[in-house]
Amino acid sequence: MKEEKRVQAPTIPFEKLYERVTAATGVSERFVHKLVNEEKHAEESNSKISTPGKKRQRKTGKQEVDNFDIGVIRRKIHEFYSVKKEIPTIPKLLSILKEDIDFKGERETLRKLLHKIGFRYKKTKSNRKVLCERNDVVAWRATYLQKIKENERGEKRPVIYLDETYIHSSHSTGKCWQGPEEDGDLEPVSKGNRWIIIHAGGEKGFVENALLVFKSNTKYGDYHDEMNSINFKKWVYEKLLPNLHEPSLIVMDNAPYHSICVNRCPNSNHSKADMQKWLEKNNVSFNEQMTKPQLYELIKRNKPAPEYEIDNLMKSHGHAILRLPPYHCDLNAIEMIWSSMKRNIADKNVGKSNVLMPQLIEDAFNKITPVQWKNICNHVKKIENEYRLKDAYLDEPFIIECQSDSETDSSDSEDELLEPVSNAGTSFKTGIPRVRPLELRDHDHNYFYKI
Repeated sequence: MKEEKRVQAPTIPFEKLYERVTAATGVSERFVHKLVNEEKHAEESNSKISTPGKKRQRKTGKQEVDNFDIGVIRRKIHEFYSVKKEIPTIPKLLSILKEDIDFKGERETLRKLLHKIGFRYKKTKSNRKVLCERNDVVAWRATYLQKIKENERGEKRPVIYLDETYIHSSHSTGKCWQGPEEDGDLEPVSKGNRWIIIHAGGEKGFVENALLVFKSNTKYGDYHDEMNSINFKKWVYEKLLPNLHEPSLIVMDNAPYHSICVNRCPNSNHSKADMQKWLEKNNVSFNEQMTKPQLYELIKRNKPAPEYEIDNLMKSHGHAILRLPPYHCDLNAIEMIWSSMKRNIADKNVGKSNVLMPQLIEDAFNKITPVQWKNICNHVKKIENEYRLKDAYLDEPFIIECQSDSETDSSDSEDELLEPVSNAGTSFKTGIPRVRPLELRDHDHNYFYKI
């Protein structure tokens, strides 16, 4: 068409309509014929031509970040205030994460990840938009750390960490020494069967005979679909409880099958009749003319604290349950044990049959000593103390010199400021020693956040 404009004459005769459309649009002539035929068929059948949806979701790159990296990111943000005493920005944070954990994403990926792990972008009283950690996550962490400290000072129950993970039968190191005539360990095309693992342990080592390994029915997807409440409760009855020989404090995450509620309340999706029935059962007065939203507000104001099936079971045997705050696997010692176990398997899994995988898993666990457990638990305690100190300093602001409004307006964007909310809106915190995370690089870990 540009050529026709230049020469002021058609380069393709108007009679060759299909050829002109092809030249103008870049699609094939065959495709143009197909569209014309579809239109004719639609006119004859009095129907419409189907077109692609207008609100298609944009495809974005996926950045895999394991739970250890999530913990590092959270602590890096805290360090900007408590150690460096400066405002963290996404460019600064991105630069540090690329160096420390080999973060592959860019600014938008990091921004989405921060939202994913519980940070929110809000305004302070100074009208500056800042990123702050969700209050419920901060409160949950504070309660968790307080109960851990109370146990250390009071009953001194042994802390037992439990969790689930998985591993593929093809799990290997990925790299090995090779020569001109030696290919080394060839990585299989298929990942093979997936094996689900559940275990528990503490400072003295693994809970004896608590290991459970079973083959998954699916090779991909979320293993939590198969590690359900029935399987978990069976493992607790048959493997865990018989081998806990003293009252213990059981630490676990908030997976759905860990948290089956026995006193569930109606939610906003329940029928009006269900809401009224619950209110009557719990002796809460209400008016028959009330609407569903009004009834639901009554339920929220009068609902009891949730009781969990597994908590009641453990309590009946003299044990206590403590749930980790969301996105804080760095406080679960057994998460680090998984990485060590998988490295042990990778070293030995050369040309092994799938049927030998349970034995490989058991042998890998046998190599992990109580001394290793003790060191990892001590590392977790350091991280706990780091959170305690930083959270305490976040409650004791000091004043720093701030830029004028005209200087800050241009930089007050969600992509840059990572300032936590304070009462004054311009407060920052004092410093503490930094605890470096263990160097655990296991990309086949059980949890992944894909952005």
